[in-house]
Amino acid sequence: MNHEGYCDIRDLINGIKSEKRWSAVSESDIKQVVDNCPKQRYEIINGYIRANYGHSSGR
Repeated sequence: MNHEGYCDIRDLINGIKSEKRWSAVSESDIKQVVDNCPKQRYEIINGYIRANYGHSSGR
């Protein structure tokens, strides 16, 4: 994750896939969640994803 909160979507998917029950998740699944979130909590720009508000990292 960079200083603006963006994460490479491929890194996110690889992290999710490390959990056996989520091993089939794809980029299109992530995009579907982002596109259908009624509160528009996330955005994807140029292959990077971030939360728009209300989230923090444990730095």
